[in-house]
Amino acid sequence: MRSLAQSLGLPCFVERLTGLPLAALGLEAAAREGRYAALARLALEAGASVVVTAHTRRDQAETLLLRLARGAGPGALGGVRAVRALAPGISLVRPLLSVPRAATEALCKQRGLPFSNDPHNVDPARARAALRSAWPVLEALNPQLEAALAGTARLLADEDEFIARHATSALHTVSTPHGLDARALLALHPALQRRCLILAALGKGLRPERRHLEMLRASLSSSSFALDLPGGRADLARGLLRFQRSSRAGVARQTPEVAVGGPGSYAWRSRSLSVARGEAEGIVVDLARAPFPWTFRGHRPGDRFRPGGGRTRKVADIWIDARIPRERRSFLAVLQDATGILFWVEGVREGEPCRGRKTMPVTFVVSPEMDSSTGGLG
Repeated sequence: MRSLAQSLGLPCFVERLTGLPLAALGLEAAAREGRYAALARLALEAGASVVVTAHTRRDQAETLLLRLARGAGPGALGGVRAVRALAPGISLVRPLLSVPRAATEALCKQRGLPFSNDPHNVDPARARAALRSAWPVLEALNPQLEAALAGTARLLADEDEFIARHATSALHTVSTPHGLDARALLALHPALQRRCLILAALGKGLRPERRHLEMLRASLSSSSFALDLPGGRADLARGLLRFQRSSRAGVARQTPEVAVGGPGSYAWRSRSLSVARGEAEGIVVDLARAPFPWTFRGHRPGDRFRPGGGRTRKVADIWIDARIPRERRSFLAVLQDATGILFWVEGVREGEPCRGRKTMPVTFVVSPEMDSSTGGLG
């Protein structure tokens, strides 16, 4: 690597990864997170604003097949994205997602550029390696399999973003202070029904699976029904659908914080966060100033925040000035960016990344607190 960079007259920056959290994440996930964190550090060291990776069309096609095999939802089936934020002021770009892998290898050979093959790529213990061994059989069904799958991922990514954007708006239309309006849900398109059910359930800390969603949809016209879900229960009575967290999942066991790696739906305590790319109905934030991964969490002692157009102060003092009762504050959410800076605090005006021109816009919506016992702001 160093000799190649030297021959091209380019500087070379290298970092060796150590101390990966293998027990918590597993080898592949820990290595992936470690690589991207290292790339961000090296980009800062080099003064680079863009990091480019060589993921090709084959990588995209394999990703789609693997996620299909695992029963992934529309967001995951969109595959890897061509552009995303890596760190403040640094974009991760994958310009070769539409280029066949064979073409990149042929170009390297033609130019005399050395390249290496990761031994894990042929390790039968790895799911991707097992898929690659079956690729010739799959390709016999369609010689253009790689292009077809990559094209499908691109279409699904666009459609997932579209559905996510409309689902957040739809959820507000079917929500009441006491639950979801079953009749209003029935009037929605099935795709929006599923998304609204997922968002509402996640907001209460429940995680329904695909079969649960279809059972819920089929029961919306019933006079009453109840269904046990992972983490709690769904009940329909008098036209209102309610999600309730299991009594065994008390506050002491609630997740103290949630990592938000990109567009999608996330749950923290009884709240849900929906994030979509682009500008839509909700709060628009500039990823260039508030990069992923975000942290969706509650207030911590000593937290400081700068509301747009204001000065940095303690969050507790800002809430006091906003006359938010002390008993409500433990239920309010905050969003923190990858650099550890809060850019949104519930109950007060947005931070600077949510103001002015957005070069990399994303929209987020935090669901209103629907449990009247908490006295949430709604």
